[in-house]
Amino acid sequence: MKTADFDPVAYKAAQRRMWGGVAAGWEKWWPTIERTMGAVTERIAERAQVRPGHTVLDVATGIGEPALTVAPRVRPGGKVVATDQAPEMLDIARRRAAAAAAENVEFLEADAERLAFPSGAFDAVVCRFGLMFLPDVGRFLRRVHALLVPGGRFVTAVWDQPEHSPPDDLGVAIAMSMFGLPGPPPGAPTFYGLAGGVLEGEMARAGFRRIRAERVPADFEWPSIEICQQYLRDVIPFFATVAEQPPDRQAEFWRVHAAAARKFAGPDGTIRSRSTAICIVGVT
Repeated sequence: MKTADFDPVAYKAAQRRMWGGVAAGWEKWWPTIERTMGAVTERIAERAQVRPGHTVLDVATGIGEPALTVAPRVRPGGKVVATDQAPEMLDIARRRAAAAAAENVEFLEADAERLAFPSGAFDAVVCRFGLMFLPDVGRFLRRVHALLVPGGRFVTAVWDQPEHSPPDDLGVAIAMSMFGLPGPPPGAPTFYGLAGGVLEGEMARAGFRRIRAERVPADFEWPSIEICQQYLRDVIPFFATVAEQPPDRQAEFWRVHAAAARKFAGPDGTIRSRSTAICIVGVT
């Protein structure tokens, strides 16, 4: 199947719809997500080196992280501004902030590549697993550099190239083969496109210095293949593609996926897979 030309405007509009469509799933599965990503969130917060009185920007916050982890660290006197392009995600983030009494967090709907804040407005900028979805990472990084105070820190996490594909990657590969789906067009963001030193190079070109990267484990675990598959349906936007297929083809896909994913199963049926995040910090 021929790959279409990449249209960044249409791509971002589709991303907004897709992530809004899985917002309820993220709320439902939040404990599972944070068991996997909590160590990454904590490392981002640590490397940001925030302290009371600081102002921090969280880009692509989803339903509120790392914003809600950072918020207590800048009290008293500090605040966190958290942005996302999906209003459905932000609605959940606001509820979570209210439940946590995190009154120093402000949530704003915003395009990550068009951040309308004054230069030097933030002591730190953080972003967890958002950069790999941006059409123009270089533009974003240059803007972040301008938004930071001198000596300010940008800390982010992206997915490393996995040594073994976890069940969600496995599902994507099966679906693309089974349904004849096209690959991403040239110039489109890809899930692992910032690994292998790519992001560090982009940060250096944007003017960041003292760039440091480290790998942080992010292990996924589900009690059974059935629960794993429900998680994928609810949380990963790509699997809406499967839901668009005729019912018999959907059933066939999930049978094939279950058979392939059993290599991740332990004796008790628990599905375990190991992934690795890259946590990167740069200083202005």
